[in-house]
Amino acid sequence: FTHWTELSIYVVLPQRLLFFTGLALLTFIINPIWTHKKTMQLLNPVDWNFS
Repeated sequence: FTHWTELSIYVVLPQRLLFFTGLALLTFIINPIWTHKKTMQLLNPVDWNFS
């Protein structure tokens, strides 16, 4: 949290918006979905060779 001024000086606004939007999307939407899918695969294993 100490480099916000340098970030705002050297990185243009559209690039910052794109980066933080993608970071929020990854953190709050994609990561929980992926974690849920992998947990379900761990708890309900499927043998793909014989199904």
